[in-house]
Order: sequence, then C-alpha cells, then structure tokens
Amino acid sequence: MALITLSSDFGTDDFYLAVLKAAIIKKIPEAQCIDISHSLSPGDLRKPAMIVQQCYRHFPDGTIHLMALTPQEGAYAIVCFEFGNQYFLGLDTGQYYMGLKGQIIEAWDVSHLPGGEGTFPALKLFPGLAKALLSGKNPETWGVQKVRLVERHDFQPSVGKDRITGNIIYIDRTGNAITNIHRDLFEQLFPTGRGFRIQFRMSSYTVRHISERYSQAASGNLVAVFNESGYLELAIHLGHFQNMLGMNEGDTVHIEAEE
Repeated sequence: MALITLSSDFGTDDFYLAVLKAAIIKKIPEAQCIDISHSLSPGDLRKPAMIVQQCYRHFPDGTIHLMALTPQEGAYAIVCFEFGNQYFLGLDTGQYYMGLKGQIIEAWDVSHLPGGEGTFPALKLFPGLAKALLSGKNPETWGVQKVRLVERHDFQPSVGKDRITGNIIYIDRTGNAITNIHRDLFEQLFPTGRGFRIQFRMSSYTVRHISERYSQAASGNLVAVFNESGYLELAIHLGHFQNMLGMNEGDTVHIEAEE
C-alpha cells in the first residue's frame, strides 16, 4: 500500500493542496493520501514538531510523511530521512529535531535535485521522490549529500529540583491545550504520593490531580490528563479551555512540589 501523509501551511481555500495531490496521484496512481493538517502557520515550529512527534507512531511501516512549509529566511534545506521504518520529506526548519527529540541528527539534502529550487518545490520535487522511495530506491543512490538537521531545543521543558516549567505547544479544535511535559518526566519528579500543583495563567489557576479521562471532572471544571502520546493536556470538561481561560500556544505551565 502506498500510504502518504500530507501536512502543510497551504490552508484549504487555495488550489495548492489540490494541485499537489493531483501531482502525487499522477506519479503514484495507487497512492492513498491522508491529510494531517493544512493550517500550519508559516514560521511556527510548534505545530509541525507536534505533528512529527504525535503522528508517525500511528502509521504502518513504509509510510511517507510529506511536509510542505513556506520557505523561511535563511538557508534551510529540503531533507529526506528514515525513522521508525518510515520516511520523512520536507523543508527542515527545526521541526524534525524538535519532534523526534534529537534522535535523528542527519538527513539527505534533496534541495538541489530537479524541481527543488523552484517556486513550488513540493509540487515539483515531492511526488517523484515519494515514488522513488516507494519503489525501494534508497536516498544514498540519489547523488545527494547528508546534512545535519537544524537543531532546536526550545521544545523541551526546563527542570529544577522540585519544578517543571513547560509550554503549551498545541491547542486543538476543541480548545484543549497540549503541553511539552511528558508523563515520564512528571513521574520522575513527582512519584505516586508526592503532592504537586499545576499552575498557569500567572498562577491564577491550579490543578492538583491528574485524571485518567476528561469525564472524571465535573462539567465546566478544569482537568489535567496525559494524552495517548504521554503528554500533559489541560482542558475544561465540556468547555473550551482556550476561550474560557485566555491561554494560547507558547504560554507557560508550571508544575511544582506541594508537600
């Protein structure tokens, strides 16, 4: 099965996404294209990193993940690499290093292959390379060089003796806020039985309990859960966390000991 995921900052009002899909189908008629998100904001690394981090583990081996982002100021390369028996192809602005926690540090620079330097490289370059990957052609045979991925470290929370300081990195359609604080880190600092408080919005709001599901909180109440990927998520049960509390992506979340 030729499974290809698509993420971009194209939006859905223009024709760019349809044209890209048409080019993929022309090259790979059997391709099944799965849209992840096309509402990424040019220059914002948090959502692309979140997509890299959250989505690949749910797809089967051999999946190709295409990410079409608007070129940013600076010498960013279009890269291709393999991770978890899947391929990733897209403009590297730091989202891959952030999303995969530095597990991949090198990739193939495909920017200078035919079509890579045009005004619409995703259209000219991605379909052909996706076909080559699905045909079993290793990037080592493409005559391109390896480069180091752009390193970004601001995706990770800071840790003190009795405190974790993280950020909201993604707010979904229902207003729930996903942070960059993972369950593993939380349980290292706050093992079972140790008191803690989660604070946000200038410490005006506090949660002292991690729930297993949203419904464990009463309607309209704050709730904190670890989502299926293990990251702390803040919500209001049957409410809109972002609108009701005025929180946004990038805002700070603190967890500190409370003996």
